[in-house]
Amino acid sequence: MYYRLYPCKNNTIFKYTQSDGVSDVAWSTSINTGQSSIMEMQDGAGQSRLLFGFDIPAWLSSKLTDYSFTANLKLFDAGALYNSLAALKNVTLNLFYNDFSEGDGWSFLQPTAISETSNWGFSQDGIAWDFTTFQKITDYFPNSFHEDFVFDVSAAFAQAVSLNDSPNFSLNITDHAYAANVQAKFIYSKYTRTVFQPYVEFFINDEIIDGCFNMTAGLSNKIFFVNENGMDFSGVITATAILNSNTIVNLSSTKVSTGVYYVEVIPAEPMYSNKKEYVILTWQIGGVDYYKQTIQVQPQNKLSTGPNLANLFFYPATPYSHNIVRQGDIMPFEVVSQIRGSGNIVDTDYQFKVVTMDGFEMIPWMPVSTYREKMYFFIDTSFFFPEQTYEVITRNVKPNFTISSNLTYKFQLVQDAQSQLRELNASPYYARDSFFSK
Repeated sequence: MYYRLYPCKNNTIFKYTQSDGVSDVAWSTSINTGQSSIMEMQDGAGQSRLLFGFDIPAWLSSKLTDYSFTANLKLFDAGALYNSLAALKNVTLNLFYNDFSEGDGWSFLQPTAISETSNWGFSQDGIAWDFTTFQKITDYFPNSFHEDFVFDVSAAFAQAVSLNDSPNFSLNITDHAYAANVQAKFIYSKYTRTVFQPYVEFFINDEIIDGCFNMTAGLSNKIFFVNENGMDFSGVITATAILNSNTIVNLSSTKVSTGVYYVEVIPAEPMYSNKKEYVILTWQIGGVDYYKQTIQVQPQNKLSTGPNLANLFFYPATPYSHNIVRQGDIMPFEVVSQIRGSGNIVDTDYQFKVVTMDGFEMIPWMPVSTYREKMYFFIDTSFFFPEQTYEVITRNVKPNFTISSNLTYKFQLVQDAQSQLRELNASPYYARDSFFSK
């Protein structure tokens, strides 16, 4: 599955300096701009640290515990607010766990900037940053002045989940050097009025790709057994396989997560290329036969090209009888796939993607799950932007070619509250520098 986690808070803390001819002397350390739509990573006469705080929902923490995953922190360049851009220098991303106050500052200019407890000296009221331990994640050297940043924070979230804690991140220019003027790189904050909010994207390997639809001789094929009630079975899960040589093999299962198990079957290569071979797999719960499957074995040396894919058509389908969806809904989808003249087919090579009607990507290409004659996936709309129209696209990816369907599903996302436009908090997709008049 794919999921985006937006920061629950962010802030930029500053220290401005003057030179006395010998060393840099701090003359302002109380500024924060926690409510600003733009964050400044400063160098020269200014020095700053960008802060991001995340809360991990319980369901996501459970997913990250059960499955392997990749997590990327994505930050988007906000152009240039003034001409003096920071030079290309190493930036450092750190992980820390001590809490920090977001602050209520908005403007970068004194005396408009509000002095509050979250600033260069203090993380919270009366708590100095000296009590915070920063763990370096990485140093990164930008390739251009207006580069978007992508950091791999998989290990950081794995650690946070194991500690049952909330991770925070800080970003700053690694080697600050004094200059007569302030130099900066500008990053969109969580308060931007565009879609370019900071977020962590998760690629969680929780898809069920059942090997019974493409069981190949000589390879390890994972065959799944799932409790659709979302709870564990009331007994030990085992299986018995009768292979193509009539050999009976007793298999122990591997538990993936609550109610999800699989066994691995390695059938031998068929003795005759023109003879169909099968594996008969019987699942047991607590030693009692519960479900039997007959699975055809595909040879590794396959000469037939299979069905005529020129007659293949497929599309995403959902139980929704309308195209108005409430934000927060988790939408179930199936991939309907047929070959004219051959009927329905199940294939493990399908993928799906979700974009806005303007082309902004909300979910990149992700695999479709296959299990019990179905190809399906889910779309979690909780991180989508309301008042927008989205399009669900599917494709079939083969080793030598890819086929995309021109049959898609479109839906509009709405929220229960008033329109976001009431606060000019729209989400433009054509540019990052859109402004709205009152």
